[in-house]
Amino acid sequence: MMNFHHMNVTFPKYFLRQFGEDAPFELVLAINPIVIIFLVPAVTYLIDLWRLDYGTVLVVGSLISGVSPFALAVLNSTQGAIVWMVMLSLGEAIWSPKLMEMSVAVAPEGREGTYMSLTSAPLLISKLGVGGLSGALLTQFCPEEGDCHGSMMWTVVGCTTCPLTLVLLLLRSRLFVPQDWAVGAQYDSPSLSQKEASIGGGKGPEYGAC
Repeated sequence: MMNFHHMNVTFPKYFLRQFGEDAPFELVLAINPIVIIFLVPAVTYLIDLWRLDYGTVLVVGSLISGVSPFALAVLNSTQGAIVWMVMLSLGEAIWSPKLMEMSVAVAPEGREGTYMSLTSAPLLISKLGVGGLSGALLTQFCPEEGDCHGSMMWTVVGCTTCPLTLVLLLLRSRLFVPQDWAVGAQYDSPSLSQKEASIGGGKGPEYGAC
């Protein structure tokens, strides 16, 4: 999740200082919403078709997002920025819908909103660290005056994002326990449809017919 803050606070200044004041960093940032709009439905369909579990999807998605800064470390160019943004967006398209689904699936009945808000907590907390880190990296590697060493800066960024994915992988057996799958499976059971119908005052079939 730190990548998203680097996208907003680190990348624009880096791009302008590395490639000039007229460098179109906005066009690179625009790749993210475009990719998300088109990929999320397709990726979600494939995940459901292949019946992938929460752990696999979240680890794979976060890994793709986590290693994306190394694209700029290897290719310190506009092409590298595009590859970085595509990888970051692809990872987000994989893990983000599944994370929201999991937060609802494991939540007790009536507590779904609370669990979904807790899901967003890491994204907000990461702002505390990224803000200071971004300023320090830009000052050290890409100052306003002087040479900009973008490759080294994005190497450091990648080294701060990848370990979080490794922690997720190492703790996968504890974070994604079988009970989660059992709870999530209830959303596909016939009892859920009956429950929804009762909540709607028994009008579920009529709405379905419409």
